[in-house]
Amino acid sequence: MSGRSARLASPHDPPVTRLDATPEAAVAAADVPRFLADALGSADRAASVLHHGGLWVARHAWAGEALAAGVPVAIYAFSAEPAPLPGPPPALLYDADGLVAVDKPAFLPMQGTRASRRFCLEHMLRERLGAPGLIAVHRLDRETSGVALFARDPAAAARMERQFRERRVRKTYLTVVAPGAAATPDRFDVRGHIVRRPHPAHAFFALQAEAPESAAPDAAAGSTHSETRFARLTPGAAPPPGLDAALLAARPVTGRTHQIRVHCAHRGHPVVGDALYGGAPAARLHLHAAALRLFRAGGPHVLATAPPADFPCAPAAFDPEAWDAALETESDRRGD
Repeated sequence: MSGRSARLASPHDPPVTRLDATPEAAVAAADVPRFLADALGSADRAASVLHHGGLWVARHAWAGEALAAGVPVAIYAFSAEPAPLPGPPPALLYDADGLVAVDKPAFLPMQGTRASRRFCLEHMLRERLGAPGLIAVHRLDRETSGVALFARDPAAAARMERQFRERRVRKTYLTVVAPGAAATPDRFDVRGHIVRRPHPAHAFFALQAEAPESAAPDAAAGSTHSETRFARLTPGAAPPPGLDAALLAARPVTGRTHQIRVHCAHRGHPVVGDALYGGAPAARLHLHAAALRLFRAGGPHVLATAPPADFPCAPAAFDPEAWDAALETESDRRGD
């Protein structure tokens, strides 16, 4: 048996331990709880694993079957039950055309993880809206707050996936970076190929090299092209004492994992609260999905939500249209 655990991000996002086990003899389905309790040293933790769906057999979620002798078993167990998120349920921003948008809180995964198929926004919305087929049509990191979009049925999901694929959807984020107050220009872009780097517990990425605009999207082996536009904003309040921070609006032109976080770190201005990429310590990741523009039958439609109270240095004025204009290029204005 072996184990590994992830770092603690929040009481709402407790660390997860993975235990690998191989039964020496077959285990009847009714005896699986006892098998888990013996492996974890706790009947309560075993019950939690079964409740959350954290038992995986031969790389598939356990479906109530007996365990064959010698089958590889992975057990994903929270160190403690995730603390309930404070405040009311996530605010509903949109519910029409087969789409649902909500204001996602930080520390809540968009979709189920290996540790839990229950502790995620998708599962909560399925129960809240009575929509068992509801699925996420894009991803936000669990630490990121803001506009999260779901589809009620496969047809709506396919329509949105096409819009994302054709890059018709525009997403605007707010982020606080440090150091940055003196060194961050009013407007800048980051381009390059994102590559995965080794890390003992997390998905971790780096910008391999700045790529010219003419470069082929997948010119670097094992990497994907990425591009983000940034514009500096005026904060409504000063940053915490001793923090040389800047408030930015960011528009990811491409949609790579951790893209904005990687691009900010590459510039030498990591996102505040982003321990993975060298950000200044904070209670949460200072990254908020403030607005999302999509197309429906009547034309473009913008979904927006202001940053929550725990997001410092919020803009002096919440104006997604102005930020969108600041991030536009000549090509955007021509409609290329």
